[in-house]
Amino acid sequence: MAAEPPGFGPGNRSEEHGSYIIEALETGRPYRGHFNIVNQGHITNLPDGCVIEIPVYVDRTGINMPVVGDLPLACAAPALPASACRRWAWRPPCMAT
Repeated sequence: MAAEPPGFGPGNRSEEHGSYIIEALETGRPYRGHFNIVNQGHITNLPDGCVIEIPVYVDRTGINMPVVGDLPLACAAPALPASACRRWAWRPPCMAT
């Protein structure tokens, strides 16, 4: 306990999103990251409710998730059957009988 605690600064910052998000929210310095979110019309040719990864922008105004639009068909096509299977297999507890 006699040793000085380590200092924190840009030179020894982790690669985790957390500190950058907090910095952007507090200072307004923009941060762009790729986040996994639930699709709510962000990728228009994938169903709402599936988990997607999109670029997200953070600044003093908050966390901003843009509408990406349609993925190319070659990218969207493999995701559609997997998304459908997950929706059929998963049943929320509130719908249990």
